[in-house]
Order: sequence, then structure tokens, then C-alpha cells
Amino acid sequence: MKKTTMNLFFLLFLSFFSVTANAQSADSYEQLMEKMLAVTNSTATYQAGITQMITMFKQQSPNVPEDFWVSMEGELTKNVPNDMTAMLTPIYKKYLTAEDLTQLIAFYDSPIGKKLSIVNPQIVTESMAAGQQWGMSLVPKIQEQMKAKGYSTPQ
Repeated sequence: MKKTTMNLFFLLFLSFFSVTANAQSADSYEQLMEKMLAVTNSTATYQAGITQMITMFKQQSPNVPEDFWVSMEGELTKNVPNDMTAMLTPIYKKYLTAEDLTQLIAFYDSPIGKKLSIVNPQIVTESMAAGQQWGMSLVPKIQEQMKAKGYSTPQ
């Protein structure tokens, strides 16, 4: 009986240790994610996306007062760092180890990494605009091929 109790105690201890170690590992991974998102200037990139979205809504709803848009943008951007960490951690965790994140952070702490993190929001914005233009240039080609094959095209 005493041996069974000791074995049970030992198993409980190991499982507690395992759960605690996994929790610490998850916490440290999340902390690395927060740091990586900060050094890559990803927060600014996402905040720029929110600003673009607000601008589009403002154009579509000119009757809405400016103070609403200012308040809305402030509300949407205040939790960006926490939201991004929570949203992206499981995705990054599938593909990158904590060591990978550590190396990425080291890169983004280098001069070229810092430069990339500063210009990345502009690169993303301009790339999205270029991608939209490219996508629109494909529409006539697709429609032309659809017509040539005798399919009706959307109006």
C-alpha cells in the first residue's frame, strides 16, 4: 500500500511538473511573440490597416461626423498588440520554435532588420495597392477567355 501511494504521489508530482513546464513554455513563447511583433513593427502595420479601413468607411459614409471615426479608430487600435499576440501565437507556434523566434528577434534588432521593420508598413500598403491593380488587370483576360470558350461572364 505504501509503495502504491508513493507511486501515485510520484506520478502526480510528474504530471504537475509537466503541466507547469508546459505553462511556462507557453508563457515564454507568448512573450517572445510579443517581442517579435514589437521589433518587426507589426503593430504599426496592423494599425495602418485599421486606418485604411476607417478611411474607406469615411468615404462611404460622409454623413458620419469625424469625431465618430476618431473614436472608432482609437477603440480598434488600442488592443492591437494583445489581439495580435493572441491571434498569431498559435499560428507561429505551428511553424516556428521559440529558438526560431529568438533568431528572428536578433535579426530585427540588427540595423537592416530595424530598417525593414520601419519601412514594412509602407511596403505592405503599397504591395496591397499593387496587388489590387494587378488583380483588376486580370479580370479582362479572364472574361476574354470565358467569352472565347462560350461561357457567360459576370456583369
